[in-house]
Amino acid sequence: NDPRNAKWSFTPDAPVSQPARDYAIVTRLRDPITEQMGVVLAGIGSWGTQAAGEFVSTPENLRKLEGFAPRDWSRKNLQVVLGTDIIRGSSGPPIVLAAYFW
Repeated sequence: NDPRNAKWSFTPDAPVSQPARDYAIVTRLRDPITEQMGVVLAGIGSWGTQAAGEFVSTPENLRKLEGFAPRDWSRKNLQVVLGTDIIRGSSGPPIVLAAYFW
């Protein structure tokens, strides 16, 4: 929504082997015909992908969306931007940076 927003950017010149933070996106889409949900998640690197997998599979993490979500969010499409700090070569806990519901 705001291309000037650089909250979750990274420097392409930084060494890939030594990042301090990674990012991921989680998208949940509802098929209006089947009423089934599809979920897609991906990180920039493996650490972001791991954090996204942890996010969608842990109820405590999903509850973090409640601060961003409209009242009936469980039936809406959503997209979430996550960040994770890389700690001694492993991804840290997922951090919700932004969420959009429609």
